[in-house]
Amino acid sequence: LKDAPKIRRFFNLSTLKAYEFELPEASGRNCVGASYGCIFTLGHDLQISLVHPFTRKQISLPSMLAFSDHYAYHHEYRPQERFHMFVLEVALSSNPWLDEKTGLHDNHTHREDCCVVAAIYGELRILAFARLGDEVWTTIRVPSKAY
Repeated sequence: LKDAPKIRRFFNLSTLKAYEFELPEASGRNCVGASYGCIFTLGHDLQISLVHPFTRKQISLPSMLAFSDHYAYHHEYRPQERFHMFVLEVALSSNPWLDEKTGLHDNHTHREDCCVVAAIYGELRILAFARLGDEVWTTIRVPSKAY
């Protein structure tokens, strides 16, 4: 993916304006917008990251293969073939770049205090979450009788 475009376009809902700028950290990767200025990126290598487009800081998250539900994507395709439609929505519990207590950038050594990333993924629209520093995604299971 050497020749993948490095220019990304962002749309600001509050001003209804589109902005373009170079973001090589997202080149060749599927991007989903998240809160706190983050972009959730997923590459053909199945690695997932949060990227801040202005500071270009990155935080690694558990890979696509670390989702606990293996039935989340169609079995006829390899995960690399489905990465572009795997994660549909992302939400963050807090600002991953800023430690609320100190006001400084956190190194995420205190896992119980850190940001939680929630993702809706797969064809079945499954909800999972991971804290920064986790190695796997935890799937939220809803009993079928709840419907």
